[in-house]
Amino acid sequence: MKFFGSLSTCAEGVFDWGELPILPDPVGFAAPFAGVSDGALIVAGGSNFSSKTGWSGGTKLWSDRIFLLDRPDGTWRVAGQLPMPMAYGVAVTIPEGVLCVGGSNQQEAKADVWLLRRKGDVVEAESWPALPGPLLFASGALVGRTVYIVGGVSAPDQAPLRQMLALDLDAPTATRAWREIEPWPGDARMLPTTGSLGGSFYLFSGHNLVRGDDGELHRDYLSDCWRYTPAQGWARLADIPVALQATPSPAPTLGSSHLFVLGGDDGKYLEQTTELRERHPGFPPAVYGFETTSNTWAERDQLPRDLGPDPEGNPNEGIWPPIVAPVVAWQGGWAIVNGEVRPGARTPRVLFAKPRD
Repeated sequence: MKFFGSLSTCAEGVFDWGELPILPDPVGFAAPFAGVSDGALIVAGGSNFSSKTGWSGGTKLWSDRIFLLDRPDGTWRVAGQLPMPMAYGVAVTIPEGVLCVGGSNQQEAKADVWLLRRKGDVVEAESWPALPGPLLFASGALVGRTVYIVGGVSAPDQAPLRQMLALDLDAPTATRAWREIEPWPGDARMLPTTGSLGGSFYLFSGHNLVRGDDGELHRDYLSDCWRYTPAQGWARLADIPVALQATPSPAPTLGSSHLFVLGGDDGKYLEQTTELRERHPGFPPAVYGFETTSNTWAERDQLPRDLGPDPEGNPNEGIWPPIVAPVVAWQGGWAIVNGEVRPGARTPRVLFAKPRD
């Protein structure tokens, strides 16, 4: 594993940053599923473009391949296939394996839920209780023995949902099912950051879609943050300093009182995306830490950012802060798997954040 060291512009960064082996795909994937089963890091599905980018007439593709990495200095290998190509769902590591929730394929959003379980050299997909309806662009996390899923949309052209779903992993298999529980009091949203710490579920930021005077839906970047504690309900937290969406999720944690939001899309170049195309500078690298006991935010670190010798023609030569990337606790740190590094461009890199000594 290669480490870059601390990249913080703050007085004291909290992570040492490195890379795991690059995924064996020339492009990489946005929004794959990722998690841990039997000690191995698993990456499945995701979307990318064919040999040409979306700006150059490339076709958007969905993957069904499952990759497996046994150890940080190992080699990725293909270890199976999803039941269908999928991306933009939620992956939650549970003791039983990697729970893959919802998402979409090339045609439509899906309500399917699968458990990926390593069995020797292969990864098998087992069908689990489906969601109440199709869902993509949601986020989720495990609190105790309950999986929580929040937000998202029922179809790519629909407004976000103000919805929270829960799955009790200890319920008898025959009766196990998703149930709706009271959602947060704020706006509906998609692509928020979620996290789990101290028996509570955290919901940060994301974006809503609101209809403008032109009749079209426009992004409303959100900064409000919430905590859900079973038996106590929702509590409003301090707003994050910068409204962000599509941040790698779930949020890494340190100790008993810190969660971290890793970069994300702040919408700075949203209106210029079509004009900028390959000249888009990517997404901001700031890492914001939330301290639960004081209910405060601060910029605590920076994601790696080195755009390489040819950022327009070959962004994969560089290291860019990704969005729509799953975060996986593994081997004493957090793997940030692939993702989108600018509109239409993916990365095969797997960043690794290790707590500083």
